[in-house]
Amino acid sequence: MTVSFAAYLLLATAGSVAPSDLPPPDAPTPAIFSRAQLKYGLERDNYLSRWVDRPLLLDPGLQEEDDKSSINAASLRLMKETAMKYGLNGFAFFPEISRTRQIYSLVANGRPEGFLLLSEFGSRGKESEQLAIAKAALDSPASFRLGGKVVFTSYGADRLPPAHWSALMAKIRAAHGDHFVFLPAIVHFGGEPPAYWNQRFHDGAIDHTDEERVKESLREWLRHTDGLYFASTAGIKRKRLFDAAFYNDFIIRMMRETLAEPEFQGKYFGLSANIGHENCTRFGYTQSSEGTLTLRQSLERAIAARPHLINIPEWDEQNENTSLRPTVYNGYSSMRILRHYTSALKGELQPPLPQDNLALPNLVVSYRKCLVLGEKLEFELLNIPDTEAKGEYEIRLTLSDLKGKQIYASENFTVDATSLNEKRLTIPSEIFEGQRALIPSLTILKGDERHRIADGLQPIDLKSTENWDYKWVKQPLRDLLSPEEFIFTVDEPDSSGIRQANVSIS
Repeated sequence: MTVSFAAYLLLATAGSVAPSDLPPPDAPTPAIFSRAQLKYGLERDNYLSRWVDRPLLLDPGLQEEDDKSSINAASLRLMKETAMKYGLNGFAFFPEISRTRQIYSLVANGRPEGFLLLSEFGSRGKESEQLAIAKAALDSPASFRLGGKVVFTSYGADRLPPAHWSALMAKIRAAHGDHFVFLPAIVHFGGEPPAYWNQRFHDGAIDHTDEERVKESLREWLRHTDGLYFASTAGIKRKRLFDAAFYNDFIIRMMRETLAEPEFQGKYFGLSANIGHENCTRFGYTQSSEGTLTLRQSLERAIAARPHLINIPEWDEQNENTSLRPTVYNGYSSMRILRHYTSALKGELQPPLPQDNLALPNLVVSYRKCLVLGEKLEFELLNIPDTEAKGEYEIRLTLSDLKGKQIYASENFTVDATSLNEKRLTIPSEIFEGQRALIPSLTILKGDERHRIADGLQPIDLKSTENWDYKWVKQPLRDLLSPEEFIFTVDEPDSSGIRQANVSIS
């Protein structure tokens, strides 16, 4: 499967990938997966107030009696259908986790056309279990294959030596035939973690000796396995921001240059992208999504490196807030972004989503929903082109207090509707001293059309002291509810002092 250079050129114009970095016309089109934990189902009813965000498509009506799987089958079916709308090839998953091996049959039965499973081994698995899983994956028509062989990746493969994995795969092939490809997920380069190399990279201290040390460690992996794979973009950060330069110019470059050596021709290559890692309970692990920038930068660099596969952790890891799937605070922003890139790989522009109001631009408005006064208030305004996009439009951001009084107005920004482009605005939050919350609104001008988005955007909670919530809210304008009628009333207190609120929405 190949991709035209025109398709990659479309990617270059969409973001920050330079044409000089693009692969030749015969480069493989990467298969793009999202790792699914398959334990945070849409049938669950305990998300509220438990985590910093929650799935958008919850439906307790999906619950089934006597369900013994790790995930409800009806919930999995809805997840698959949603993932296909992203342009994803399928889910990566861990078949060693309790009760997940049956996912092979659940996905194969009634799967959307083309939906695939990328199997991932853990570093603490039992050999007997891994042999059985290999057979289940081989028997499943849903298993992702390269060169006709079932692909297994790994999690934390370099916790064990390369020889362990070559011995395991030799036993699997002896038992089930030469029908498998194994890609080790490498975190340490030359025995050192990414943070070590990141510091040396920015200090300009990496020399030829360092690079040769890294490449020799990669060569050892290539001599024992079928390729190289990096799945840990959530750990590629500097000051808790995704470090695109380090990912591209060190991690990816070291891997590509080693794979290009004559000894390793025909080996496979895997990379990853991610949405961010805004985990309120594990502050040291935080990697900001920077609106949608982390997803776009990590994905652009992975695609431009022409790997055979890209894995995006994770579809549904709720407790770490890395969800690629639609959530209350992310809306369908990730779907719209992935559709842009997966369409571009086909040399196409994405069509609008079926229910889109085409009078509004395909614009995603992102910012942190909670701030301590003194932190910078950042807004990302991202235009995502589609087949109906034409011309330019102007956009203006205003902020109001709780009484509706305007207390800030930006300049007018001109936006090209036909390309993926962003406008970023930074405001010092201390200018809002004395305010408890900020209410954003947008004015959009295109020709004679004028749209005022005054309701539906998430208010910004301003705090005077502590804040543990680093979550960005990402709101496509076309996702916002536009009710025809909304009625809210509060009754007088009853004899016990309780008031009843009444809400009606059409």
